Amino acid sequence: MGPVPEGRHKFVFSADPPNPAKIPLPEVVGVTVILITCSYREQEFIRVGYYVSNEYEDPELQENQPEQPDFNKLRRNILASNPRLGIDRSAKREL
Repeated sequence: MGPVPEGRHKFVFSADPPNPAKIPLPEVVGVTVILITCSYREQEFIRVGYYVSNEYEDPELQENQPEQPDFNKLRRNILASNPRLGIDRSAKREL
């Protein structure tokens, strides 16, 4: 992609879901983050993070979580309205 003219831009990012087999069992249910980093010429210039909550919809499963997570009964809530930004303003600007 590029070159991108200077100014404000909006990008739509889509990706395949994570492979459940690669997620450690104790980390399946609960709060985590999606972290997107952007680089130019191998220099990171922005980092955007979103909080994600993976939880059971069923109150019974919320109270008594199964030993093996049931991915079909989990709900993912991405707090997209409140991203966390990190901007590296110390990087040299090359045009």
